[in-house]
Amino acid sequence: MPGDRIATVDVDDHNFDNSGPRPAAEVAGIGRRVLAGLRLDRPEPMDTTFRLTYVPAGLPVRSVSTYGNATRYELNEPNSQARDGGTVAVEQVPVGWPAPRDKTPGRPVQGRASWVYETGSGQQLVVSGPRPGLSIALGPGVPLAELYRIADGIRWKG
Repeated sequence: MPGDRIATVDVDDHNFDNSGPRPAAEVAGIGRRVLAGLRLDRPEPMDTTFRLTYVPAGLPVRSVSTYGNATRYELNEPNSQARDGGTVAVEQVPVGWPAPRDKTPGRPVQGRASWVYETGSGQQLVVSGPRPGLSIALGPGVPLAELYRIADGIRWKG
């Protein structure tokens, strides 16, 4: 990449026709085509359903993805190559996730109900979303107080 920038392109090797994984050469070719199409010489904003106004110090936004009518942000240390441990995900999830037995009530966030549950990596926060059928899941990777601070700063599009 120009200017010694690093771009990571993740390509799923799953064939959606259930015929098994794609061959490695095909996956690599898809990744190269995506990487070749990246433009860093002009801003091209993504159409996200929400934006973050606060991220914890030392955990910048490492990736933003959209799928359907949902958005996912990944926060991680600047030079980390890890996919887990330290990563904070802020993403839209189906209402009712996780199962009711796994969560405890949290404090309201922007006038909406929230729940906290334990994962193997720490606590995760789920906030009832303003869109029908979707909530926001945050965490783990930072203390619960930081997850609430991120959630309090979410700004919804539209």
